[in-house]
Amino acid sequence: MEKLDKAYQAAELFASIGLRLSREQVQAISQMEKQYIQEEVVPNIINDMASLVEKMQNKFQIEVVYKKEQGLNLKLLRKEYVERTIFDVQSEKTGRKKKYTLKVTFPNGQVSCHKHVWKTLVDVILYAGVDKVRLLNIPIMGGTLVSDRLLDDPRYRVAQKEIEPGIYVCTISSTDTKYNQIKGINSALGLGLNVEKVKL
Repeated sequence: MEKLDKAYQAAELFASIGLRLSREQVQAISQMEKQYIQEEVVPNIINDMASLVEKMQNKFQIEVVYKKEQGLNLKLLRKEYVERTIFDVQSEKTGRKKKYTLKVTFPNGQVSCHKHVWKTLVDVILYAGVDKVRLLNIPIMGGTLVSDRLLDDPRYRVAQKEIEPGIYVCTISSTDTKYNQIKGINSALGLGLNVEKVKL
């Protein structure tokens, strides 16, 4: 986002002194916006929505529309029947849901606690060793948590984070699922982590 902010500032500076951006410059800014949406906006929307829809049994489509003057708007397009939910639900939740994140304390005292839980998951995978976690073959979305291939479905592919050249972590899951993934990694590899759910 920092690079995109600088591009916006440059465009405003040009406008303030009566200059116009060239066609190539406008296209470059548009490309940076597209990249930011694909790499940051879409994955974060998916991660934030995952825990809200994980119990649903029907497929649905949502159109996301953003206009600077009107803000962000989501519109339900259609529903169609599927045999089972697309999310891998690994824990039961009852009652009113409370928003929380995960806090992981490592044996050396280091703490990982991010607002976006996938970052904490990645921290754990890097600490444990990418190859070791990959060999655990933790299933998710028709693939594995750590993989050397991108998923076929583009809806899920955007949530795969490249943590090493050609190695991806699938982050499209609820906070509860990530909690269970981290606990499973900790148990399988004997990492000695302290994993907690904490309110935001």
